[in-house]
Order: sequence, then C-alpha cells, then structure tokens
Amino acid sequence: MTTEIDPQIGMEQVKALVDLGRFDRALPLAQRLVATDPDDARAHELVGRCLLGLGRPWDAVIPADAVRALEPAAAWAQRFAAFAHLRNVELDVAASAASEAVRLGPDEPLNHWIVAEVELARRRIGPAGDAARECVRLAPSLAVGHRVLSRVAAASGDWKAAEAHGRRAVELDPGEPTGWSALGTALRGRGRLMAALRCYAGAGRLGGPTEELRQAMVGTLFTLTVVLMMAVAAPAYALSAWLGAR
Repeated sequence: MTTEIDPQIGMEQVKALVDLGRFDRALPLAQRLVATDPDDARAHELVGRCLLGLGRPWDAVIPADAVRALEPAAAWAQRFAAFAHLRNVELDVAASAASEAVRLGPDEPLNHWIVAEVELARRRIGPAGDAARECVRLAPSLAVGHRVLSRVAAASGDWKAAEAHGRRAVELDPGEPTGWSALGTALRGRGRLMAALRCYAGAGRLGGPTEELRQAMVGTLFTLTVVLMMAVAAPAYALSAWLGAR
C-alpha cells in the first residue's frame, strides 16, 4: 500500500539518490511523491528519471507525458519529454517536444542541445549541427554542447572538428563517459587507433560497458589488427619480390 510522504523531504531524498545513481531506491520514493500530489510535475519527472536510469525508457515515457501535460508551457517539461521519447526511440514525438522546448525557451542552451540529439538520431545532420552550434554559442562552457557537436562533426566526416569538440567536452567534464567515447570516435576517424582505444577504455571505466562502446572497441581493434598485419606483410612482400627478381 502506497503511503504519503512529506513532499519537501521526499523530493530532496529522491534527488540525492538519483545523483548517486541509486535509481532502484529512489523509484519507490518518487512514486510515493506522485501518490501524495498527482499534480506535481517535478515528482513525475523524478519517476521518469529513475525509470530511465534503470534502463526502462518504455515506462519512462508515461511520467514524461504526465510532466508535459501538467506543464505544457514550461520548456523544461517539453525538454524532459523529448529526452524520454528519444531514449525510447520515438523520434517524431521527441522532435515535436524538443521543438516546443526551443519555442518556449530560445535562450536556454539545453533546449537546443535536445534538438541536436533528436535530429542526430533522425540522421538529419544539418539541423543537428545548427542546434548544437547554437547550444555552444549560448553556453561555451557547457560540456553537453561540445559532446553532441563532436558527434555531429563525426557523422559528417569532419574528424578535426570532432576531435576539437571531443577534447573540449572532456576538459569541461572529465567524469562523463560519453565525452571520452565521443573523443575516441574522433581519434579513430583520424587514424589514431591506440589513442582511441584509451578513450574507449576510459569511458568504460567511468560508465561501465555498453553495447555501443563494445562495438566501438571491437571495430577499432579489428582496424588496428589489419593495419599491423599490413605493416608486417608489406616488407615481407617487398623482400619476396626483390628475391624473385634476382
């Protein structure tokens, strides 16, 4: 049976647990906050954040939609709904909410960041780049802007820009694994395979192994193996050709 909880105390407890990554413990407390005040959009947001942290985006979109319905004129609510639907790969819904977030808060860099993330997922590189650059323009010291701009540059094959923004993202937030992963992808694109592997390893240490990270490391190791085999084979082939010509 769900019991009521003091909203102020409960909110602080849930936020603290979420910050620690203890989503399993935070979720029941957040759900009690919603039961205490079903019209509290922030309580629904916390439930959604917990579900996203637990890897349940299909469930997180329910509280995310509640947040959007309760606070339709709030940019943060639209942004959170866009993020939840992006994680659940509902890209049209995510794009609609992200666009509304920018309309409501054009000077908030995070609103442009979520547009960039959604457009990148839709493989619309031009709009993604425009949104990412606007995020960085509004907040040059915000790491998420440089992270997404690094990934946009990588998607367009601009490896030099991808590396520059990846490095800036890591400088601004060295504890965030996605920054290291973005930098690793940029370095791989520039042919610096060992440096890329070190970045991927750093991302794994910080955030744990993910399927995307595993694929990136396997692909880089395969490329490195081919390069080393060619480096060994080329002199042997040249020597064989020289001996054959004698």
